[in-house]
Order: sequence, then C-alpha cells, then structure tokens
Amino acid sequence: MKVGIIGFGGLGYFGVQIAKAAGASVFVAEVNEARWPLARHLGVESCSKDIRVFESEELDVIIDFAGADGTLDSAIGAIRHGGRIVEVGLGVEATSVSIPSITMKEVHIVGASNGTKAEASAILALIAEGAVQPKTQQISFGEIPEGLHRLEQGAPDGRLIAVL
Repeated sequence: MKVGIIGFGGLGYFGVQIAKAAGASVFVAEVNEARWPLARHLGVESCSKDIRVFESEELDVIIDFAGADGTLDSAIGAIRHGGRIVEVGLGVEATSVSIPSITMKEVHIVGASNGTKAEASAILALIAEGAVQPKTQQISFGEIPEGLHRLEQGAPDGRLIAVL
C-alpha cells in the first residue's frame, strides 16, 4: 500500500509511524522543510511541499492532517483512481475542490475526528511494541498559553502535555 501524509506535525508524525508499522510506503507533503529530515529518519520514501508531486506514485490513501486551503484539492489530484482520502485537519472552514476530478477518479473522501476504542487499543499496542514512538514535551499548566502560541506558529515537533 502507498500512503500519502499531508502535514507532518504532531498527528502526521503518528500517521507516518502507523503507516510504516502497517508495511506501507509513505510519502509526506509538508510545507516546513525543516521537518523533512525527521520524516526521512522515520523511513518515508520522499518529502515535498505539495502531495501532487507524488501523483505518479498512485497513492492508495492520503490522510490530510493539515486541512489547509488547497490541501484537499491537491489530495484529489494526487490520489489514484478509486483511492481514499481521509480528511482530519481543520485548518480552514471551507475550500474549493475539483468536482470533475472527484467524479472521474471515483475518489472516496471521508472525514475522521475520533477513533474507536479498538483503534485506540491498536495504537497503544503499537506503542508498547515500540513500532510507534510518541514525541512529547511536558509543560506546566502556566505554560499552556505559551504552548498554544507555539502550536499556532507550528513550532513544536511533537505533542505538548500539560502536567501539574
């Protein structure tokens, strides 16, 4: 299976590891080139600023963790005929897409906001096996406003965890 990941932030970092643990070849679209070395370290095939660069790879699944303006349309352009796009990111409220491309490619687009208990158990099992390694940084409750500002700026490479 060939998987495209759009957005290599906190969730994209997990997405790459989960796809790799499942045996997939993974291609990452991330506008921040400073994140590319970490993606390559995790074993991705290639990185680009736009997922459309990988159109010739005939990606089976593209997971859009960014949800930024244009990322869904780029995913539609890059996905193989009959492929699936999973929209997770909430970067913008609305965006434009090519209806003829969706129709002619018979693209399946689904949204995902939560996982099931079984999926959570499967992820925890991957973490226990060492196949998925969370990247976290602890902050105090008093640092939450600064942490939110850092998230808005795209600064942290992992997940922030507020602790007492």
